Amino acid sequence: MQEIKPFIDPVQEPRPDLTNPSLTDDRPPRANLWFYAGLLLFAYLPTQLLLVVPLLAIATLFVVEPGMTQEQMELALGTFLQSELGLILLILTGGLAGVITIAAAFLWPGLWNRLSRSENSKDFTDWLAWYRPEWLGLWVIPLATAALSVVLSNLAVLVFGNVEVELQTMLFESRAVALAAIIPVALIAPLAEELVFRGALYNALLPDRKIDLPEWRRHLMPFVITSLAFTAVHLLAGFESIGSLILLLMLSGYLGLLRFVTGSVRAPVVAHMTWNLLAAIGLALSAFTNV
Repeated sequence: MQEIKPFIDPVQEPRPDLTNPSLTDDRPPRANLWFYAGLLLFAYLPTQLLLVVPLLAIATLFVVEPGMTQEQMELALGTFLQSELGLILLILTGGLAGVITIAAAFLWPGLWNRLSRSENSKDFTDWLAWYRPEWLGLWVIPLATAALSVVLSNLAVLVFGNVEVELQTMLFESRAVALAAIIPVALIAPLAEELVFRGALYNALLPDRKIDLPEWRRHLMPFVITSLAFTAVHLLAGFESIGSLILLLMLSGYLGLLRFVTGSVRAPVVAHMTWNLLAAIGLALSAFTNV
């Protein structure tokens, strides 16, 4: 007797869980992702350097006097930039570059959709992997990050000695500078950096699912490259000692692991904010209590 197969209405067929669209590789074209990553990198890094130019011009008006030698001018400018006013102005330039980067990250996809008039348009969630995280709730990440920061920081100190960064320490030596630094350091910089590295750049490097690779292999190259790039960029911020670089590399690896496990840039954003906030609080307490 011929077996009668049950009729299944295609409309009623079970569908895969698409809560996290990264599971379907539904992303913008590769060329668009690379342009986007370059745009955000430029918005964050060169913009900071460009914003320092008017800052130096302002400093020159205040501290440089006629008849000064080149050496005296450099000394006067260096002294000004290390003063409270100079540090606050440096913080503001970095914060402004971060705000520009964040605005570009969230606004460019919509602008591109209007310019291209593509029928298959994608919003910023697909460009950045700004999805609801898989496997881990966001509430778990601050707790895990707090515990991990204590373990890794103490381990780095035991193995390498001092891991402090001079510029970071200077930002929290006075109450005025610390108050100016807390929001850029704990909120703006982590969000901007994660959108650049674990968001746009990671997404551009991530191979398509059409390529027959195990999931961990797909994420290996983006994980390694974004971790190294993130660490290299922080050389400009004074991370020069072996201890500080190793600690930074471990942080970057942890953030990349969260990006891989959760399929979302939101997880490393929350973790990075938590890490920076705890570090800022620790530096401020150390400076204000002379511990």
